[in-house]
This record gives sequence, structure tokens and C-alpha cells, in this order.
Amino acid sequence: AKKIVVTGTPTKMKGIKLTEEQKNQIKLSLNLNIDLPIVLVFGGSQGARVINNAMSDIIKNKKYNGYQIIWAAGPEQYKIIKEEFSKEQIDIDNINGVKIVPYIYNMEEIMNVSDIIVARSGAMTLTEIALVGKPAIFIPLPSMSANRQEDNARVMEKLGSAKVILNSEINKDNLNSYINDMIKDRNKLNQMGKLAGKIATKDVEEKIYDEIKKSYHLTIGTKEEVKAYKNGIFSQYLLIDYYNFNIDKFKKLGTKDECVYMNNIIKKCNKIIEENNQAY
Repeated sequence: AKKIVVTGTPTKMKGIKLTEEQKNQIKLSLNLNIDLPIVLVFGGSQGARVINNAMSDIIKNKKYNGYQIIWAAGPEQYKIIKEEFSKEQIDIDNINGVKIVPYIYNMEEIMNVSDIIVARSGAMTLTEIALVGKPAIFIPLPSMSANRQEDNARVMEKLGSAKVILNSEINKDNLNSYINDMIKDRNKLNQMGKLAGKIATKDVEEKIYDEIKKSYHLTIGTKEEVKAYKNGIFSQYLLIDYYNFNIDKFKKLGTKDECVYMNNIIKKCNKIIEENNQAY
């Protein structure tokens, strides 16, 4: 336990603060009304079928009265939904009050302009929602080991910042009901967002960076200290090998943003080695 440090989960969030004018510009660029609440929906980078099915039914049946939707359906599922909508004479690019996309690349901005987030409840998603301080409706993925996603969601529910709908129970009616119940009380919605923000851990990357420096003694110290880890007592190059391995993995499995994030970590690690070499 002495060697364990709790730093929080690193994310690509930059902690941006948008003015009302900036938020309105983003809404208008998406052809959305600046005055109506926005519900952001996503199910991970590939989408989530049960969430997508419920959202499709909400839109087809025009149940989204009083709110607007930004929905990242996932690249492959987006194609299927577009085809399904087309069969019902619905143009996926021209639905009033709805913006459907395969993937969202500026997630932090979109989270900031949204009033409610509907999503899975993985650790990364919870971390990002807490950092932007937004109320949420979580649909935990049940196939994760030991049902961790539901555990995550229940923590937020108990805190008072989120509602939970189980994967086996979600449909257009209960999802729409939860959304309507939440948006009708703006003050309560704001309070839920503040509660979410209370569990946010900030400056995570800097904490990890500092711990790496401590663990590997990668600071500009005395010549003797530099010689010590130069001779292999502390092998900082193992650290770089680890991150280089992971960036290759992300290039195959991750999103563009995840690759950018890992590249930033590598740059920080390389900076440490550069400092070390200069000291020696």
C-alpha cells in the first residue's frame, strides 16, 4: 500500500470555460436553439446499441418535446441508423432540434454546452462528466467484469448527480421520462451538476508526472545521482518503452484523441530524459 498513489484518472479534458456567447455560437453552428435544453447522448467511441435504439424511437416518435439532442451514434451504427431513418423518409442531417453524428471530436466543448449527458458509466466517462460538472443518466454496460459500471453509476446516483437505467430496462419511454423529469427543474439540474463536480480530481497528469519523477529519481540532481541511475540503478528507459508500447496499441485500438493524449505523455517523459542527459 505504501507504493500506491491515487492520482485520479487522466483525461484529455483541458478545463476550458466557455462564455455564454461561445456556447451560443456552438449551438448555432449545430443548428440548435440557444434557449432550449440540450441532451448529449453517446455510448463510447463505437456507440451502444440499446441506447441508440431508445434514441431512434424517441426521434421517430417525436417524443423530445422541450429539449434538443446531440447524439454520437458510433461510426458503424450511424450508417445503420441513417439507412433506417431514410426508409421512413427522415433525413438524418435535417431533423429539427436534433444533431446526429458518428463521433464527437470536440467532446469537452459539447459537454459544456449540454444540460444532461446520457451515457455508459465507465471510469473515463465518469471522470470527464465530473470535470465539466454535468448531471447524467447512466446506462451501465452489464458485461464488464464484476459489474463495475453499475457500481460507478450507483456512486453518482447516491451522490445525487445522476439517474440510472439498467441496460435491460432502457427504452424510449423511461429514457424520455427521466429526461423530462430532470429538465423541468432548472435549479435542481444545476445542483446535480455541482454535485458531480465535487468528486472531480484535477491536475491528474501533473500528479502522475511528479510521481514518475519521484519513482525514477528523474530530477536534475547531483552528478553522483545522475551517475547512479545512468548505471542502471534506475532505468528511466523502461518507462519510455512502456509508453511507446502503449501508443502503438492506441494507434490500433484507440481514437484520435486518445493517441494525442498518449503522445503528450510521451513528450513529458522524453523531457525528463532530456533533462537527465543535460545534467550528466
